[in-house]
Amino acid sequence: MALKMFGEFEIEHLLPQQLFQNDQMRNFLSGMGFTKEMRGNKVALYANPDHVALIQGASPDLVSALIEAGWGIVRHEGGDNDEGGKQAGKNAFFINLLADIKAAADLPVNDDDHLTPADAKLAVSKRRVGETHVFLMA
Repeated sequence: MALKMFGEFEIEHLLPQQLFQNDQMRNFLSGMGFTKEMRGNKVALYANPDHVALIQGASPDLVSALIEAGWGIVRHEGGDNDEGGKQAGKNAFFINLLADIKAAADLPVNDDDHLTPADAKLAVSKRRVGETHVFLMA
């Protein structure tokens, strides 16, 4: 089967751009090495469902190579919810998640729920997006 590797695709920020518009959150993230435009905060997602189906049916070696190269194996479904997109829901999920992580990192060290800087970075770094484990590399 001949597989056209590149077609319609979008570059998706894993951590929403809105997080970096908030000074406190941007400082929290940048203190751990995360920036809006870093390579580890982006993934290329196919926009065409036919391309996604081909990729998902491809050999495991090809799928692994695509993931390692920064491609996702799920369809880009950005845009507003009224357009059939899921961007608002994804953004809200990550904004709330990061607010919880930051709140735990800001707790006193002797609090049982306190996150150390290393634990906070790990909590931000290891996210599950679609069917792919995504590790943001800072």
